[in-house]
Amino acid sequence: MLGNWEFLDYDVLFDLHERTSPNKFRLTKALFESHLRQSALLDMSASKWLVFNRSLVAAAAIKKAAPFQEPTQAHLSILCFQHFDAVRELMVPVVESLKAQGVQKLLFGQDSRHFFPGAPEDWTELGQILVELGFQFINNQVDLERDISTYEAPAGSLEALAGDEFVVRPCEASDLMSLSAFFEGEFPGRWKHDTLEKWNLDSPSTVIGLFRGTDCAGFALVQQDGTALPIGGAVWGQSLGASWGSLGPIGIAKDLRGRGLGDALLASALLVLQSRGARQTIIDWTTLVDYYGKHGFAVTRRYRSLVLDLT
Repeated sequence: MLGNWEFLDYDVLFDLHERTSPNKFRLTKALFESHLRQSALLDMSASKWLVFNRSLVAAAAIKKAAPFQEPTQAHLSILCFQHFDAVRELMVPVVESLKAQGVQKLLFGQDSRHFFPGAPEDWTELGQILVELGFQFINNQVDLERDISTYEAPAGSLEALAGDEFVVRPCEASDLMSLSAFFEGEFPGRWKHDTLEKWNLDSPSTVIGLFRGTDCAGFALVQQDGTALPIGGAVWGQSLGASWGSLGPIGIAKDLRGRGLGDALLASALLVLQSRGARQTIIDWTTLVDYYGKHGFAVTRRYRSLVLDLT
């Protein structure tokens, strides 16, 4: 029996995901609530589930594009299934619904409040069924981790802060106007949206700022165990363990790049997280393996970005 998403039992969906996903990709019921049920972008008409012999055998949650994304794309936020045949049957009406809406491409993950930046390489069954459904490869992404309880800033990484021109510190409420202006000029899309949402839900101190006087010139979003809304790599908190940390996105103004300020901001933000008690810390959805490797981070998850052409 094919069902409409509005009648889905989230406890049953959560149980299916927990039974069929690898340990490092386990989630929590709270995340299913905040990232799916409570998401204003969840497409209730295109999202579907399939029951056979009174058992949920497959479910596909579809999200619409956020304002900072292409309006003709949609996102397969999560796909839970017991076997391939169930997914094949389920995705037919999902795709038909999206085409009827004028959607031209369907990405796996990468939605606002996403779980996945792509299909995990070590979740073989998921990748196989997506390719069989016609999804095409775009690029590779990784997550990196390290225990920062023993972190020390690499030699020379803080030299750019030696003078009095720049300072790195946790943001305060009074920094909002400066931070917003920085985002408008440098990162007006997803990074602005995600960071300011965290600012509002958690506190200004979740953003570590690079400042020249009162002007914001860079930022790093940091999260920790107990945050109100884990986003990005922080969704893997169960795998990271108690007292986990998360860093990213991170960026500085274009005209300041190449002066070592990005490295100084990264090291400083990690030291702030360390002082707050963070241990295993994740930097997610990146290709900069060597850069973060200089700070002791190593790859723990690999993803393949995939898209299905609906035209």
